[in-house]
Amino acid sequence: MKKIIIYGAGNYGKKLWAMLCEMGIAIYCFCQTESVQHENTLFGIKILPVTELLEIAGDKLILIAINNVETSKEIKQRLLNELKEDITIFECGDFIRTNLNTVPIDEHKHCITCNTWIKEYMPAGNKESVFQKYHVVGGGYRENAVCPKCYSLDRTRWCFYILKKYTGIFRETCKVLHFAPEDVLAKRICINEKCDYYSCDLVIGKAAHIVDVTNIPFNSGVFDYIIMNHVLEHVQDEKQAVMELNRVLKTEGKLIISFPICMDIDTLEGNEKMTKEDRVRIFGQEDHMRLYGRNYKERLENYGLKVESYSPIYELTLEEIEKYGFIKDDIMLVCTKET
Repeated sequence: MKKIIIYGAGNYGKKLWAMLCEMGIAIYCFCQTESVQHENTLFGIKILPVTELLEIAGDKLILIAINNVETSKEIKQRLLNELKEDITIFECGDFIRTNLNTVPIDEHKHCITCNTWIKEYMPAGNKESVFQKYHVVGGGYRENAVCPKCYSLDRTRWCFYILKKYTGIFRETCKVLHFAPEDVLAKRICINEKCDYYSCDLVIGKAAHIVDVTNIPFNSGVFDYIIMNHVLEHVQDEKQAVMELNRVLKTEGKLIISFPICMDIDTLEGNEKMTKEDRVRIFGQEDHMRLYGRNYKERLENYGLKVESYSPIYELTLEEIEKYGFIKDDIMLVCTKET
C-alpha cells in the first residue's frame, strides 16, 4: 500500500486533508520545504522537512498542495530528481482551487497536551448552583472543557503549560510524585527517560502506588516535583496533608497544586457534622471538605510553603486562552519550601 504524503502544510494542504478525511483516506504525513520551527504536527499528523522524505521506506504517493503553479512544478521536478526512485506525484493545486475553495478549515483550537488541532472542545462539569453562586474557578459546568482527541480537561492543559514553562520535568533528571494522575500528563512526563515517576492514588488500580496524602510512605526530601490537581479539597486534614507534601519535597523541589477556588469569599471549611447534602449545597460535591477562597495562599504559607500563583489571563492573550482551551482565571500554584 502506498504511503500518502501531502506536500504543503498551508491552507491548500489543509483543504486536501479535509477532503481525504471525508473519504476515509489516511495520510502518512505532511511535508514542507523547510524544517518546522514551532509546530511539528498538523491535525495530529507529523510534518516532515523535504530532506526526511528520503528516509521513508516503501511506495509513496505525493500530493503537492501548493497554490502557486510554478512553485508546484519546481517542487515536483526537485522530488523526481532527488528521490531517485519510482514514486507517484500529483500536482493538486488546480483541483483544490477549482473544487475545494469552499471547504471550511476550522482549526483554531489547539490542545497542547496531545498537540492536536481541533474544531471545538467538549463540555464537562457539575451544574450545581453553588458553582454559579460563588463563581468557583475550576469547578462547575464549562462549555469548552474536554479535548475530543486526548480527553484532557482544561485544568490539565493549564497544568501542562505551567509544567512546561516553569519546571524542567520534561527534560531533567528528576523524581516525580503524582497524585490522582491524569493519564495524558503521566504519558507526557514519562517520555522523559531521565524521570523517576511515581503515580499514586487512594483507589486501587488507578495508579502504581496506593498512597494516603496524609501519610506518604516515602523518605523525607526525595522528590523534585510533586503534582496534585483537585485533590486537597477532598482531604479532611488539610494541615497534615500539606505538611506531608512539604516533608517529602526536596529543598529546591516544587509542588504543583490546584483546587477549585472562589475569589469572592474566604475559604469555607467543613466539619464532621455536615451531611452529604450539606456538602453538595455548600461546596458543590458530597466528597469536598472545603471550598477554597481568596485566602488560599496564606493557608498554604502557614504550613511552611512559598506560593507563586499563575493564571492564563496574566500569561496569555484572550485569543491564546481560547485556542488552548484554558479557563481564563484558572489558578495553578507552584510552591517551594520556605527558607
